[in-house]
Amino acid sequence: MGRLLRLLIMFGPVILRAYRQYQRSQQQHERQYRKRQNPNPKGGYSGGGRRQAPPPPPPKPPDNSMFIKSGHAKYKEYDYKGAIEEFSKALELNPKDKVAHFNIACCYSLEEQASKSFVHLDQAVANGFKDFERIKTHDGLAYLRVQKQFDSFEKNGFRLV
Repeated sequence: MGRLLRLLIMFGPVILRAYRQYQRSQQQHERQYRKRQNPNPKGGYSGGGRRQAPPPPPPKPPDNSMFIKSGHAKYKEYDYKGAIEEFSKALELNPKDKVAHFNIACCYSLEEQASKSFVHLDQAVANGFKDFERIKTHDGLAYLRVQKQFDSFEKNGFRLV
């Protein structure tokens, strides 16, 4: 036991220095590997030293708020056909407008046209409408909720099968 302790005291610092040097070399290899995997950490390929321009921002959808407002006004006056026309004009400008799809679904439900209402409600959810509680409680969708296919529509995440 004494001999082992003397050897450890004598060679311990040397072994510790060698181990630390080994760790540093491993870290250096790791950094080089990461650099090879991602040559330009700010994104994109460096392309021989030239910086790539960032991609342009996506274009803003056309402003259809005028049609949405007039559709709401007609909806409040119980002119559902006129509201459908206004919301349809809004959808012509921006076919992915989730608010317009939801509102037109309400109008079709109040006009007792369930199939068209389901289609527009599906499109509203597909385009990012997340207020599912509103779908379950909105007065304009009452006719839709009493339809026998509404339960499967709801179970499917308010999407058509």
